[in-house]
Amino acid sequence: TDAFAQEVTQRYTSRGWSVQQRSVQPRSGSLTFRKDGRQAQVDFALSPIEPSMSRATVTLQRVAASAAPAQPPKGGVGGGAA
Repeated sequence: TDAFAQEVTQRYTSRGWSVQQRSVQPRSGSLTFRKDGRQAQVDFALSPIEPSMSRATVTLQRVAASAAPAQPPKGGVGGGAA
């Protein structure tokens, strides 16, 4: 699985993603990458019966920026008096 982790890492980093977390065990692993407010997590497990049929799951999500949250627009729906 280390070879698979290295291959996946090379694919992501060559496209501008940075490695945020890397956890690789002999039969499974998890890799987390970040780029432009997005995060990709790749979880994989080696099949004990047929290694070529191992599985991997990619989860993509937006990550919160470090800036302060935006204020709601004036005149929008709210509970206050008009």
